[in-house]
Amino acid sequence: MIRTQEKELAQLAESWGVDYQVIKVKSDLIQAIKDYCLKKKSVNANLPPSYLACLKTAYRKSLPAR
Repeated sequence: MIRTQEKELAQLAESWGVDYQVIKVKSDLIQAIKDYCLKKKSVNANLPPSYLACLKTAYRKSLPAR
């Protein structure tokens, strides 16, 4: 399944004229945020503020340490 997703991302990058690594990094970040939010059980359609807070936290944790 992973190889299929990577092929789809590569095809998408090629069709858009974008470097594959740019799309790969962004998709990995999005997946990491989703995984983090699911782990914290903050994803709930009825609670968008908690979801946004979860996204902010996940984003901050994804940044390199200063």
